Amino acid sequence: MVIIKKKLTVSVTDSTNNQYQWYEVDTLGVITLLQNGGRYSGVNTENLSVNNLTFDDNGLTYRCEVLFINGNDTCRDSRDLQVSVCGVLSNPDSSVVGEEGKSAKITCKSDYPESTYQWQKMSSNGVFENLVNTGQFSGANDSVLVIDNLSKTANHNTRFRCWVRQNCSLDTSSSTILNVFPLGVNDDFVKSLSFFPNPTNGMIQLKSSEVPYHFEIKDITGKLIKSHLISETNHSIDLSSIENGVYIYTIVKDNTRYSDKLILSK
Repeated sequence: MVIIKKKLTVSVTDSTNNQYQWYEVDTLGVITLLQNGGRYSGVNTENLSVNNLTFDDNGLTYRCEVLFINGNDTCRDSRDLQVSVCGVLSNPDSSVVGEEGKSAKITCKSDYPESTYQWQKMSSNGVFENLVNTGQFSGANDSVLVIDNLSKTANHNTRFRCWVRQNCSLDTSSSTILNVFPLGVNDDFVKSLSFFPNPTNGMIQLKSSEVPYHFEIKDITGKLIKSHLISETNHSIDLSSIENGVYIYTIVKDNTRYSDKLILSK
């Protein structure tokens, strides 16, 4: 079986002395001789290419009859390859923003209509665990996960991902980070910034397309610990030399200033 996504290229041999003819065999066993043109090319070569595959092509078999030539000796054989067309997975956004008390939605979609979904949430020990439709979560087995009644304490900087089973594969989406801000924070820059993980064991990541901006960390007495002018869309900061504890980080860009708690636990 050949598992493919939208385009197929199959090969039976690489000898230049042989003669080839490709056929299509449908699920009822009807055999069609293929000709170059339309979505087919290479029908008389060792490499057949099929474009614009659809889910209706699932179960098709492509057969190649080969005339093997070795000097004055010849023999004929055939090879069958069955096709299974997979869907294309659209990963969720790298980060999703929500306000406290409101709802957030995370979307992961396969174009295979009979795909099944299982959303997962990363636990405090760094392990992804399956979600169920209870409490603030709904759509745990749909393409869209809904988190209601957002809480900054419970949901901020939480990672989610989705397992998607298609007809021929089990795929894991990329993860997305949920950023929860207090009700009334309307600044687009603050909401576009991804800051994770928090709590952290020593390394934090900042992601924003709106650069440059200033980032600083202070202890609870107000003493400045770290200060960075960040001009990269993806930036890492190493806090391994700082003692465990609770700190306050501040992000400043133009007239926007946002502060929040940072927990360091190595």
